[in-house]
Amino acid sequence: ELTLPEGVRQIGKSAFKSCRALTKLTISGSDVKIGDGAFENCSSLISVNLPTGTESVGDKAFSGCVSLEDIALPGVKSIGKNAFFGCVSLRNLVLSERLQNISDGAFFGCVKLEKATLPSGITKIGTKAFSGCSALSEIIFSGSMQQWEKVEKADGWTDANIIVKTNEEQNE
Repeated sequence: ELTLPEGVRQIGKSAFKSCRALTKLTISGSDVKIGDGAFENCSSLISVNLPTGTESVGDKAFSGCVSLEDIALPGVKSIGKNAFFGCVSLRNLVLSERLQNISDGAFFGCVKLEKATLPSGITKIGTKAFSGCSALSEIIFSGSMQQWEKVEKADGWTDANIIVKTNEEQNE
């Protein structure tokens, strides 16, 4: 178990890469940036608690964390390429209302992910961001259909069988 105290502003590139003993991560503080590959291949990591002030999650930051089940990303504005690639145990995902960008392959291969809710402020979703998420059947967009149509979505951002519903459709 690892708890990072207030005052930590950045977790460097590959800082805890392949730390197999790490099971739980809690970061206190604000304005935190998680570097590329910071927790890549931490195969025993089950849960992550990030502060509201987490700015960004870097490329491959949690890639290969095969035991990761739950993650909340409060405050995160940007999720890097392949950030959660191959997190095969990830079931629950809470995204920030501040989120603007989900990069290529961000959640690729998260086979147990069942539901994702995207905030109305999102502006871009990269290629294969949600591909290979075989349990994911529905994505909820917290904005209107008009807002959803303005989101820049790369070709192949998700598998064809996933249905996207807006808040308007949820409330009908």
